[in-house]
Amino acid sequence: FALSGCAGMSETIAPAFADPAKYELYDCKQLEAERKALAKKTADLQKLMDKAETGAGGAVVSELAYRNDYLAVRGQAQMAEDAWRRN
Repeated sequence: FALSGCAGMSETIAPAFADPAKYELYDCKQLEAERKALAKKTADLQKLMDKAETGAGGAVVSELAYRNDYLAVRGQAQMAEDAWRRN
């Protein structure tokens, strides 16, 4: 199936979905809260994707409904983590 061919690319694509300057002015306290929120959102989206994949046509539903949001959140989380390390 065509959608599954891109599944392995998510690690390198995720940062493309995030604004690299978004966290430049955040302090450590703000970054800590943002990192926790993004981790929760990532986990929630992963659970939704896993649940969708158990239904009929699940892989397609998972890709279409949740993959872009998941990649965007992963990209944001990576940018927040990078900003955390710089502070």
